[in-house]
Amino acid sequence: MLRKKSIVISLLVIGILTVIANVLTTHWGIGVRPDSASYLNAARNLVDGNGLTITFQSLEPIPLLWFAPAYSFVLAAASPLFGTPIVAAFWIQTLFFVGSIFLVALAVYTCTENTYATIVGAAIMASAPDVMFYHQFVMTEPAFIFFCLLTWLLLARYLQTNQRSMLILSA
Repeated sequence: MLRKKSIVISLLVIGILTVIANVLTTHWGIGVRPDSASYLNAARNLVDGNGLTITFQSLEPIPLLWFAPAYSFVLAAASPLFGTPIVAAFWIQTLFFVGSIFLVALAVYTCTENTYATIVGAAIMASAPDVMFYHQFVMTEPAFIFFCLLTWLLLARYLQTNQRSMLILSA
């Protein structure tokens, strides 16, 4: 019991420190790359009622066909809560980052049942420069990382327990 409690407390501390680090390292705002501009523009157009289109490349709205549409939908859905798609993107990326850290910790604990290995695994995930970089930009990679980790954990659970629901959830 004490072992699990120390893991939970440690993960909460790592999660809070990750949020603080994300806020401090993006004090000028979340990073925007060329793909990011398309996601944000499509999200803004969705919020404004213009459909899943981009408008900055031409005078006429162009359907968003060559980027992942779900990400723009998520940004648009979260925009009323956060004010703008770019602020929503910051908090969504931060949630994916913290979620991925917890999933790595769960994977390490599942494999080792070792308190220290679990905490170290989570800390490595939280402090890895490349991982931090990708979670500080408006990109779909954080969602991809999170859902890959989740899928692997659910598949592992299915292989251990033969519960069909785990296999269905992993799909």
